[in-house]
Amino acid sequence: MGIFKSLINPIHGLIEANLQAYFSSRVAGDNHRDALYVMVETRYLVTRNISPRDNDIRALVLKELSSISELPSVHDLKRIISLMYVFETGRHQQPVMQRLKFYDDLDKTIEKYRQRYPSVALN
Repeated sequence: MGIFKSLINPIHGLIEANLQAYFSSRVAGDNHRDALYVMVETRYLVTRNISPRDNDIRALVLKELSSISELPSVHDLKRIISLMYVFETGRHQQPVMQRLKFYDDLDKTIEKYRQRYPSVALN
């Protein structure tokens, strides 16, 4: 579970797994937003029972995905994962320190994958 073991919620392992899948698919030549789309759809549709609230958040995520260019930037990646985090925890208003810790851990984990997959160019 890597860096995210410090977070006390189920998203930490999912982020690691999703980043691994995302970067692996980019290395394999999937150099557009489909890599992010697959990551999101897998999480939202396959592993959850869809409720009206889930559909609202899924619509928001798909709207975000539609604004992403052919080559997603680190900012795009962080935005999608952040939405997944809010979705997973079910809390939009968390203590500031907990949110800052999450974003710090997310930055560190993305950097780890950028070093592991240097051929994946992210802005």
